[in-house]
Amino acid sequence: MAHVFVVDSTARRTQVKVSPSTSLFEILATACTKLGRDPSSHGFKHNQKKLDLSLTFRLSGLITGSKLELIQVSKSPSAVLVALQTPAGPDFPTARLSEKFASTISLWLILRHFESAGPTKYNFTAKSSKDAAGALTYEQPVLTILNRRYETMDALQQSLAKLGITNGSVGVRLSFERTSTPHEAARKEIDAYFNTFPSSSQPITNSPDSSTSQPVQTASESMASASSNAITIPTSETAQPPEALGSDRPIEIFAPPTSSTPFHARQSHTSPPEPSIAQLRQHQEMLAAQSINKRLPSNAELAIQAREQEAKLAAIKSVKVKIRYPDQSTIVRDVLPSDTPAELYAFVRSTMAIGGEEPLVLAFTGDKGKRVVLKPEEGKRRLIKDCGIRMNTLLTLSWDEGASADVRGSKSLLKPELAERAKAIQAPQMQEVDHEPESADQQRRNDGPKERKGGVPKWLKLGKK
Repeated sequence: MAHVFVVDSTARRTQVKVSPSTSLFEILATACTKLGRDPSSHGFKHNQKKLDLSLTFRLSGLITGSKLELIQVSKSPSAVLVALQTPAGPDFPTARLSEKFASTISLWLILRHFESAGPTKYNFTAKSSKDAAGALTYEQPVLTILNRRYETMDALQQSLAKLGITNGSVGVRLSFERTSTPHEAARKEIDAYFNTFPSSSQPITNSPDSSTSQPVQTASESMASASSNAITIPTSETAQPPEALGSDRPIEIFAPPTSSTPFHARQSHTSPPEPSIAQLRQHQEMLAAQSINKRLPSNAELAIQAREQEAKLAAIKSVKVKIRYPDQSTIVRDVLPSDTPAELYAFVRSTMAIGGEEPLVLAFTGDKGKRVVLKPEEGKRRLIKDCGIRMNTLLTLSWDEGASADVRGSKSLLKPELAERAKAIQAPQMQEVDHEPESADQQRRNDGPKERKGGVPKWLKLGKK
């Protein structure tokens, strides 16, 4: 049988027997048990190269008799990209879900996060089915990671770091296994684990329709959702009419430009602007700061950042949005934290004299430079909190693929009463920036050393005999 040798920092040595399917983390756990070390804070290094603990002995490139150095690794959690592959079926419309998690999170909490993180609600941890006698039995979620199955509640409480997954990405395949455990008994067992992890605990509820995938809900949520669907789209009875949305807020209307050439492109400039020395130094300092490696934030720091982000969002009272129509006319209005994309689409359609019934697309450029499209069917999402409109933003209105050719060629889209109120856009004048004059020392350094005139210096001349 193959074996490897593990040597720690104090030159203590131990032998671990391995098989081709043994993972390096199992070797680490066995070696740390013999040496009295904590496997969560140690790793392996071979030939001055750190090893990936998630690999098996067969795929690691090691041979029998290899000497592995036991090194101490950072205790701060690292980010791991987890890609969850769901079973095929109507209960799971999305076949693949991906999200970044800390390496210290457990497999059970990863399933709980995927259940309620996205707009589509899933049921991974409370799924049940009816047996031959008609009784509800629990379906145990089974995760397959690196050809290893984790199918018990104790196995699902292991973290990614305990599986040897501390960085990079990992694929997880989800399946369900029918058990003979009644749904009520499984509920009590799951509640015991929820008491262990109270931050994400939600008791599962038993309902007659639990044979199909339903979102996991608390008792109060299940009572409230008994008379309504889990996902509702605002109707004409609940949503405000378009006239009411625009009547209580002032709007500014600007006419389309008269020329197709931008204003500043038509101006004559004597010389292009040049950055000052202070600006160049500031740019160099910024580049130097970005090149320094920074550690990933800990869980406590991430929680503090989340609270600060929520406080910033709560402090936003209103945001101005500038809607640019296909005919280049624009309307500026305020957006409140309670506004939704459906209400914004209704307002835009109420201002149009032509094409109000045609399919439209509202989009803007997000924080990372990507194009974000607002969908009118997102009734529960908020423009400021969920869609990312947190400062003055330009929204571009365009026609969708189903729009007719007559509407696409129309030159005036606003209603006549709104077009009469439109005013021309006043472009700001560019002011010349006077740079501060350089001091005498800076001028001397910039000029550099003066060139010496030709000839032989006096001290080099040889005296005449």
